[in-house]
Amino acid sequence: SRDLFGLEKYLARGTKVLERAINNADGKRTAIAEICAWAEAIGARRPIVHRLANVVDELLMNALVDAPRESQPSLALAPAGTISPLQQRALLRWGSDGAQIAVSVDDGFGAIRQRDVIDHVRRARHDHGRPNPDDPGAGLGLYLVLANVASLIVNVDPGRRTEVVCLFDLARRGPAVVTRARSLHVFSA
Repeated sequence: SRDLFGLEKYLARGTKVLERAINNADGKRTAIAEICAWAEAIGARRPIVHRLANVVDELLMNALVDAPRESQPSLALAPAGTISPLQQRALLRWGSDGAQIAVSVDDGFGAIRQRDVIDHVRRARHDHGRPNPDDPGAGLGLYLVLANVASLIVNVDPGRRTEVVCLFDLARRGPAVVTRARSLHVFSA
């Protein structure tokens, strides 16, 4: 279908999906609190809620800070009454079908490439999440995300849009439900 985007693909048909636009640190904190309260309300266990908060924080940081910096967009002023990419930099979406929680963060930059994801994963796996003194922070967020989700999906329309979808398994029980992602997918338009 060539339709890469949308976390609905990973949830049962008819699942309600919520969303919130975020454009600053205050909005990020509010969104994280909202998604954690929602997860607790649907019965997610405390470890899942904690992982969810960490992952959403990292994804929003990437969308609000890293994507604009990496893409260095030249953004024109939007016509009066419209929302410019600077005003709505990230869109957080989430839902649960009872078996899993799906969250996505979408930015309007499309700055990440498949090769970047693969390089970060390889380096993070090799370095076990330790910072690289030559490039501090590069890829560590991806390492954190991978260590906390069941599946990671990165959808990119280069130069236009990036969506990162993370799935958290609610059905599995036990002390160490997830120690690393069981699947990683990168799709590019």
